[in-house]
Amino acid sequence: MLFPKFSPDEDVDISKSDLRKVLKKHKCYLARFISEFDNPEFSKFWYVIKDQFIPIEKFSKNTRNQVKKGLKNCEVKKVSQEYYRENCYDIYEASMHSYELTPITRERFEKVQRDVEKREYWVVLETETNTPIAYSNNLINNGTCNYAFIKYHPDYLSLYPSYVLHYEMDKHYLVDEKMKFVNMGAKTLYHETSVQDFVIQKFKYRKAYCKLNIVYKPLIGLIVKLAFPFRKLIYSLKINKVSALLKQHEAAN
Repeated sequence: MLFPKFSPDEDVDISKSDLRKVLKKHKCYLARFISEFDNPEFSKFWYVIKDQFIPIEKFSKNTRNQVKKGLKNCEVKKVSQEYYRENCYDIYEASMHSYELTPITRERFEKVQRDVEKREYWVVLETETNTPIAYSNNLINNGTCNYAFIKYHPDYLSLYPSYVLHYEMDKHYLVDEKMKFVNMGAKTLYHETSVQDFVIQKFKYRKAYCKLNIVYKPLIGLIVKLAFPFRKLIYSLKINKVSALLKQHEAAN
């Protein structure tokens, strides 16, 4: 699948015919891009964003307490790519196993982080032992920050690393860096997750509705259209990748 390299609030200036040529050149099955970003009208597709920092005093009592516990138990800091590669695989591996998913190898994890532009890396350290227990791999683009990959070690969730990580990163990017918004990515299609609901409920993120546009390679487009009437049956069979493809098509239509 081809994605734009820029942030979702930027328009894609390319015709569908030219996009099909790009698909053929790169041997990809489909291209996906966004238009009408942050439309006030409801749509079946959205990004979860935050465009205004909210101080701790404005949170609910429960959230305030959990942020304070996280600040007491943990330290949050920005780190180098080298530190990230060398110290964060164990967090990633444990997190994947907690969801009963198969992690990539340590070698591949370290390799895919090399020579990646516009990335910033954050870790949460357990205060007493200085052990890394959570991380965020962020993509910086056009005055925005995408929290692209966030993982928490399941053995340390009682220290509230998720609360302190979001609080500190939101403050940094929205106050210190004065970015337009931070985002937690688009509507999840591949598997169920509560992460976006968590930041909406606890940290006052919101859904920025938008239009999802998909251009298929001709044969793939035909297969999707033929399979689409049977999507509920396919969903029930839990064929994840096929289900995600059909859910994506549904969101675009």
